[in-house]
Amino acid sequence: MFLVLPGFSGQTEAPAAVLGAAVDLGCGAVGANHPISVARGSLPPLPQRFMCGPHARGAVDLLSSTSALVLLWSDGRAHTSAPAQRFLGTLDLDLGEGIMRECDRFWPHYQEVIRNRKSCILDLAVDCIENDGTRQVVVLGAGMDALSIELCSRLDCAVFDVDSAGMDRKEQLVGPLARDLRGSLRCVTADASKRASVTSGLGGAGWSREEPSLLVVEGLSYYLTAGDLWGLASGFATPNRSNRMILEYLLPTSDIPEDLRPVASRPFDLIVKEAYESVIPLAAFPMPHHPPGLTAEDSLWAFTTRYGPGDVEARAAGLGGAVLSRHDMRSMEMRRTGSNAVFGERSGWIEVCKIAL
Repeated sequence: MFLVLPGFSGQTEAPAAVLGAAVDLGCGAVGANHPISVARGSLPPLPQRFMCGPHARGAVDLLSSTSALVLLWSDGRAHTSAPAQRFLGTLDLDLGEGIMRECDRFWPHYQEVIRNRKSCILDLAVDCIENDGTRQVVVLGAGMDALSIELCSRLDCAVFDVDSAGMDRKEQLVGPLARDLRGSLRCVTADASKRASVTSGLGGAGWSREEPSLLVVEGLSYYLTAGDLWGLASGFATPNRSNRMILEYLLPTSDIPEDLRPVASRPFDLIVKEAYESVIPLAAFPMPHHPPGLTAEDSLWAFTTRYGPGDVEARAAGLGGAVLSRHDMRSMEMRRTGSNAVFGERSGWIEVCKIAL
């Protein structure tokens, strides 16, 4: 996911180091797209390493340091098909090395969180396609993540990656892989936080409301208001609950083991300082619960949107849907590895739900 920053010549598009791929802890490279209002010429140019689009040095620079961080942690463990591996091999992840070292010094198991989550989401998506009649998959805030390529490699389905920028370039990178894909992949440029933008973009790309669909929301819910997220979901609700939604979300602090609370918030702090402290006033960040006067010393973790299990169930029921399964980090680790080496008697700060809509 990318932030659009008006005020730079040519309208610089900066990867959303804070609002998305940033703490894919909690994607690939995802997050919420909210234009920041700043006076033209009032900010210094973005450092080259945070630039993409027409200002980037090349194709590999489509990733910010924080987007690269998430892919470094996942290390291609979930998306293992040959096309997915070839796609990931085109991306330069060097920019993520610094933040990864900082995070891993603080807690050495962040990579397990990412791998568990991505593996769980892939398994659930495959199950939806193979057993629930899903014919179309919509991945919100897809960025340069390889989930869509992995699904198209394995299954005959139509997948639509949606993000606010970088989709044209992603489609170019995926083009040479097309002959090795069983399914079809379209990359759609749209504001992944707005229902009208998403449905319009999907319609233009060939998505059909009449065909059963799966909506994947990974690494994005923290940065959207509940109204935006569930407004988006309402666009996929059906009278007979034929659609599915895979939602990954952060838990409230009270539901996180006390010793893991600083572990959960640490990457947010590091990412803000690394990417934007000297470039954009932190008070400009459009977080859903954003107080005035936020400073570099404040943690953006405190202003993310989070859901307890009862919250998700209530929201789904409000759309006429239902939660079909819920997966905490402990169960995700067991599902992926067959043991609980990291999350033994406790779980983490992230959960994944499968929802019927």
